[in-house]
Amino acid sequence: VYQLEGKDVTVEKLYDTVDRWKFDAIHYAAKMGERGIEMSKDELLTPEDCANVARIAKARVCVFSGCNSNTIASYVVNHGAEIAIFSNSELEDTDAWKFALTFYNALENGHSNDLLGAYVVADNGDGLFGWTMNPRLASDALRIAGLSMSRINSLPMAKWQMVLVVLLGLLSIVLSLVALVR
Repeated sequence: VYQLEGKDVTVEKLYDTVDRWKFDAIHYAAKMGERGIEMSKDELLTPEDCANVARIAKARVCVFSGCNSNTIASYVVNHGAEIAIFSNSELEDTDAWKFALTFYNALENGHSNDLLGAYVVADNGDGLFGWTMNPRLASDALRIAGLSMSRINSLPMAKWQMVLVVLLGLLSIVLSLVALVR
């Protein structure tokens, strides 16, 4: 874990950090909105910057703990990271840190290879947070499941049902392959 915090976290300092280090995930906790993330010295980290940072750092996941970060998250998964977690609306600081604490606790305690499972544990269902993933990743998972389904058409019904249960399990595994572990 490498943390940038304080009054001199600039766009340049962030780029410099990810250029020197590689990260599985990047967590942004700051004031933000659809235009970007407020940095020190009145700088703005744009959605394009967030996607660039994810690509440079080779981060597969970005977590945005700030108000109305859904636009940034959408841009980032289409141009950089595989998965983004975001807020859908205005967010109280307590909601932001409680979600993050629960999410990372779930990753540490039983969901280390299951980002979606950790998200489900952390999300209390109030609609404040959301999850999005790169469309190519989702498409690949569905294509893999589809290829597997085409091979079972000739099986007797009982075997077909058993294979379907296994395939549904495999689909959830494929969708979870975007875990933090490389």
